Amino acid sequence: LTLKNRRTTTTHAMAGMQRDRMCDEIVQSNDGKLGDASSKRLLIRGCDPQMAARAKEFLPPLIGNAQMTSCTDDDAFLPLLKSHVEKKWDLIVFAPGAMRWDAAGKPIPGGNAET
Repeated sequence: LTLKNRRTTTTHAMAGMQRDRMCDEIVQSNDGKLGDASSKRLLIRGCDPQMAARAKEFLPPLIGNAQMTSCTDDDAFLPLLKSHVEKKWDLIVFAPGAMRWDAAGKPIPGGNAET
């Protein structure tokens, strides 16, 4: 491995550990007292596709089984946001992490011409 490849591998491993820690903290913070929210629609605009995929697995039961839709770029987010005419969103959330992703040169909310 070259020095650059080792740094990239280490950076990816650290990012994975940080994601694991964040997910664990979210799961552990749930007190189990949430009621049924299965009729609620939640739209999440995040930056990290891996965290979005993980959240779809563990987050719904933690939030009363709300109907959760997530996306990680503005091109997907804006049409979903505008679709509220057909079916209202009960909650729209911007996930944290934009500063970290912006520093890495990756797309963040508000990063295209339309937003």
